[in-house]
Formats: sequence, structure tokens, C-alpha cells
Amino acid sequence: MSASREKNVRQSDKGVITPKKQKALEEEKRRRRTRVTTWTVIVVIVLLTALTLFFSSNFSRRVLTAAKVDGKRVTVDVYGYYYATYFSRLYSQMYSMYGQYVSYFMPSSLAYAKSMEHGEDGTWHDYLITCAADSYSTVQYYCGLARAEGFQLDEEYRRQLDDTVAMVKDMAAQSGVSVTRYLEQSFGKGITLKVYTRELENMLLADNYRDHIRESFTYSDADLAAYYAENASRLDEYSFRVIFLNAADQPGYSEEDPDAGMESLRAAWEAIRPGITDSESYYAALLPYLGENEQLAYAEGDGALTTVQGSAVSEPYAEWVRDDSRKEGDVTFVETDDGAFVLQFVSREKNDYATRDFYAALFPVNISAADFNSQEEYDAAKEVYVNYGISAFSAYYDRLSGGPASEEDFENAVSEYIAETGNTAEHYEAAGKNDYGELSDWLYAPDRQVGDVTVIYCAELGGVVLVRYTGENASHQLKLAEEEKRSEDFEAWEDAQEAIRQQGHTVEYTVWKRLIGA
Repeated sequence: MSASREKNVRQSDKGVITPKKQKALEEEKRRRRTRVTTWTVIVVIVLLTALTLFFSSNFSRRVLTAAKVDGKRVTVDVYGYYYATYFSRLYSQMYSMYGQYVSYFMPSSLAYAKSMEHGEDGTWHDYLITCAADSYSTVQYYCGLARAEGFQLDEEYRRQLDDTVAMVKDMAAQSGVSVTRYLEQSFGKGITLKVYTRELENMLLADNYRDHIRESFTYSDADLAAYYAENASRLDEYSFRVIFLNAADQPGYSEEDPDAGMESLRAAWEAIRPGITDSESYYAALLPYLGENEQLAYAEGDGALTTVQGSAVSEPYAEWVRDDSRKEGDVTFVETDDGAFVLQFVSREKNDYATRDFYAALFPVNISAADFNSQEEYDAAKEVYVNYGISAFSAYYDRLSGGPASEEDFENAVSEYIAETGNTAEHYEAAGKNDYGELSDWLYAPDRQVGDVTVIYCAELGGVVLVRYTGENASHQLKLAEEEKRSEDFEAWEDAQEAIRQQGHTVEYTVWKRLIGA
């Protein structure tokens, strides 16, 4: 074959796929498919890993929307703030009432919120989710009203904000963690100091604005006198003894025949009623019908005596106590489903007297009977704290008690005490006869003079106090009338605002709701 012919054959063979070339082409396609598949898998894994890291990160909670509340986008971190804050406030309130037994009513921490039931609301977590939305809505509503009027935090609330933020920073430093990490332990992932400060300021602004509205109501003395006269039965103070007799403790009572206990009580009342003429005969007649524990409680002192404002008298016997014809020594028997109240009327105070002002420095006694296993343990511990508080004031008292202390001398002593202990002092105005227990008795002693000083334990003020009497103030009638009227008017205003807020209140949750409390 000539050279030119061979060249022509080679050129024509370029378009022919031989078996060897076919195999090579298929292998190349396979390698390409493998490379594409491998890269696809790698890209998917990288994306999934990135998404997983994002959604589990703190940053995601700062950008993902948990819900739209009243049309406003609420990110997971902000929602978590209101979720945790509502729980904290509720827990503090319940603990102040029930102490260590609060765990019977609610979870001791948010860690248990998803596992503890809350009646028809589902779990505590579900309940808190709902309450957080309502809390956020309320805060935003009142902040809107405040800002529309140009209202800003006053000095006291601003100081509270600054002190709280400073305390958070100090606590974080003491715990050896960053401020963000410290806040996350309380409010969940994603919270930052900036968000915490902003939302705390919003809460304080809403509270401050409502306080401002409440104090904006003003009344003349004539208006208050007329209001008191119209509501005297609710504003007067009543003293009476009351003991509850349990039908289950009476002869003949059984689960099969519970009415037998009530029949025994009725018969006993008819027998003892004529003999009840004073406090001594009241206790002598009733103690035999009490359980052992109740007998011990009333064995010494006038334990059944109570003094309350008319509006606070318990409903079962309020009408009887507040009756205008009621007089000292009257007694009655008020039946309930499981027993009866036996009451003895003592007095009705018209509150027509001048109130008292005083200045007090406090030594806190921060213990509660709920924190102890028995009343005896609590009494012993309280005595130790009280005695320590009295000794803390002893040097100041000795310096001031030689005669009526001047305002300057007392101010100087209190300033020294505050500088030494870090405790507080406060001026109190318009104290009533029954506002501060034994301290009120001291304030209203017939021979009390301006400048008199004492050291005394006052449960209502939270500890031992060094007190200086500073003088008389307005009529207690007018004080009570103003408090009641102001509360009444403010409640009406707040109800009207709540109705407006509810009209525009909507909550639309997103899938990222599941990150709240996680």
C-alpha cells in the first residue's frame, strides 16, 4: 500500500469506534458519574452539617422567628427571655407563699417544664409558651403608649435597670463565665447582654408608665371624705375572733355519715352559746371541739383575734361582721360545707385619727417558716437573727436614746450604719395603727414624742429596725379613701387598656417555636 493510501485509511478510521475504544469511553463515563456522585454527596453532607450547626447554634436563635405576636416578629432569643422571665416571677411569687413546698405546684426549674403537666394547658412548657406571648404583647403595648407620650424611665427605674445589669456582670465574673454564657443559663441559648438589657428596659418602662398613670389620679379632701362615707363598711377596720370547727373532728362523724359531724356541731353550739361572754369564755367554750394541733395553737395568747379592713373580711361571714348594728361581744355560728366558723365581735375602727411618720434603718431577717421543719426550729433561728440585728444597732441606739434625737443626729447615725453594712433606710409616711404590728403600737403610744428612737423587730418591714418617730400626718380615713379610690380608678383604666390590647392581640407560631426552652 502506498504511503498516500495508508494516510487516507488512517484518516477514515478516526470516525470508527472499535471495541477497545468503546471500552475506554464507557470507563471514562463511569469515572465521571462517580466523581459527580461523590461531589454531590460531599456537598449535601457539608450543607446538612452547616444547617445542623446553624440551627443548634446561638446565632440561629437571634435570627429565626419563633412567632409573630400582634404582627411583630419575635425571634427565639427574645421569646426565650419572656418565657424564662414569666417563669421566674411566678416561681418567686409561689415560693413566697409556699416555701419549699412550691415543687408540689410547679417545676423547680425550667429543665422540668416539658415533663410536668399543667392541667388542661398541657405541660408547663406549653403554659409558659402561651404566657410569654401575652407578657410580650402587654409590655409592647404599654411601651407604645409611653413612647407616644414621650415618657421615659424615671430616676428610680433607671437606677434599677443599671443596678440589675451591673449585678449580672458581677455574677458572671464571680461564676467564672462570660456574661453571655451566664445569661444563657437563665434565659436560653442566643440571649446576649444587649438583648437582655433592651427587653429588661422595655419591661421596666411598661411598669414605670403604669405607675405614672396610677399616681396621676388626684382627689380633693372633700372628694375623699365623700368616698369614705359611701364605702365605710369596706374601709373601716374590724377586730373579731374567729375559730373554725371541723365537722370531721366531731363525735359521730364518719365518711359514710358526714352529716353527723355537723349535727354534733350544731348541738354543741346551742349548748355553749349562752356561756360565751368575753374572750376567756370564748376560748374555754371552743377549745374542747378543736383537734389537738389547733388546741395547741390557741392555748396561749389571743390567737383567734384578727384585725382587718372591711374589704378583706372573708366572704362566709363578711356580711355579719360589717353589719352596722354589730356591737362588742356579739357571737355567731356560720356553717360551711365541712364545718363552721364561730366568731366573736370586738370592735369597729372608723379610722378617724392622724397617721404617723417615721424614719427607719433596716437589718434584714430573711428567713421563712416554710424553710424549717417545725415552728420551733423557725422560732429559734429567728430569735438568733433578731438578737444579732438588735446588737448591730446597739451602739447607734445608745448614742441616740438619751432623749429625743435630732433629725441631723439620726441621719448621721443612719449614714454610718449604711456605709458600714450596705443595708438600707427609708422614710415611711402615714402609717396606720395596724400597719406595722408592735412598731405601730410604739408609734401610737400616748406619750410618743417627735425624736423618740427605738430598736424593734418588725415582720412587715422584713427585719430589725432602728426607728425615729418624725410626726403626725393626714387622717387615716383620707389615706385609706385615696388608696382605695386610686386603685379603683387605675383598675378601670387598666381594664380599658387591656380590652384595646386584646382586640389586636394575635399569635402566629412558626416551626422554630420548638427551639424555645431547648
